[in-house]
Amino acid sequence: MRQSDLIDILLVSSDFIFLSTDKHGKITTVTPACRDVIKKQEGEVEGKMLDEIVPELAFYPQAEFEIVQPRGGLELMLDDEDCDQGCEYMEFLASQTQDDGRFEIETTIEGQQAWLSMVTNKVLVDDEIIFTVMIRDITRRKLDEKEILDLNQNLEARVESRTEQIK
Repeated sequence: MRQSDLIDILLVSSDFIFLSTDKHGKITTVTPACRDVIKKQEGEVEGKMLDEIVPELAFYPQAEFEIVQPRGGLELMLDDEDCDQGCEYMEFLASQTQDDGRFEIETTIEGQQAWLSMVTNKVLVDDEIIFTVMIRDITRRKLDEKEILDLNQNLEARVESRTEQIK
């Protein structure tokens, strides 16, 4: 089995979305997991802007971030510290990945609250900048975290109340 065959098998069978976009954020490729995570078929996603799929990303151009150098070697370092207008959120996501390892965002998918984790890399391929994005559905984890936080706050309130009663 060739390495490219193994990569294709892994991408098709993964439970996370792996997609690529052009430098403007237009989705060029996507794995079948988009059916489960964002409830769309591959053909419904390709050609769209990433912020059409996750609209909350449109709010992030205002956030402060460092422009990251594309992966591909030091000889490929770019001098340009500006990013293209309209796709600042792609640079923001790449910066978040470089700084924090991932970016988590709350969104709505088919009317349901969802949390997504995004790992975004800026890559130079054949003298073109692309972004690769790995998206996982972390909704269950976020709901569990919220439940634990609520339980903890409830417990603290009960301890305070009981302490007052004892006094």
